[in-house]
Amino acid sequence: MVYFVNQFAKYNVESNNQMIKIIEENFDNPWNYPLNGYCYKTLGEILEHVYITDNNWMEYILKCTNKILIKRASFKTQKQNDFFRMTGSLKVR
Repeated sequence: MVYFVNQFAKYNVESNNQMIKIIEENFDNPWNYPLNGYCYKTLGEILEHVYITDNNWMEYILKCTNKILIKRASFKTQKQNDFFRMTGSLKVR
């Protein structure tokens, strides 16, 4: 999971930087540049969509990561509890 998160973050930074560079080089007022699309009428609306989507993905990834960490912690805790019952010590290697 950590590898996936790192790769996603790397891709996200690279693609956003490329997008920003292209927009800066080609548009004077990108936020209000008209597109007349079906869903998005301006470039600014697409940029807002990308920003919100990035945040949603990061929130989802963090929730998944937290669930995995909680499972690992509870497994370790259970392992420690079992070990303690057998030995009287919480030190598990």
